[in-house]
Amino acid sequence: MQVDCTGYAYLGAPRLAEFVFADGRLNHVWVLVEDSELPALQNAFETAYDAARVDTPAFAAFYKARGAVRRDVPEALFHAEHVAPMFEALVLQPAMRLGVVRRLGPRLRIGQEAAVKIEVAAGHIAGR
Repeated sequence: MQVDCTGYAYLGAPRLAEFVFADGRLNHVWVLVEDSELPALQNAFETAYDAARVDTPAFAAFYKARGAVRRDVPEALFHAEHVAPMFEALVLQPAMRLGVVRRLGPRLRIGQEAAVKIEVAAGHIAGR
């Protein structure tokens, strides 16, 4: 089930937030932002949680925060601890299997072509 909330205060402005529940528990929250706000959102995540663990043209994943900055559809994601393994697998495992990941210290950077393959693989895993 999804509950949409308009006027949710985030980054100093009212936003649309989408709260997604499964099995009676909150799984994740998407908070939509404007495309022009993505640099500030990325900076806020990096200030609070250090560098992204995985960084692609479409998103930056911050495992420490259980969150992500999505660039293809400008939004912030926060997910619950009980679904963290699923979110991390959707991001990291397809990239490792496809052999498209370059290690950059504690983070990964994935090229545009690889990001598309990962998104297709993640959609397949999620049943989309």
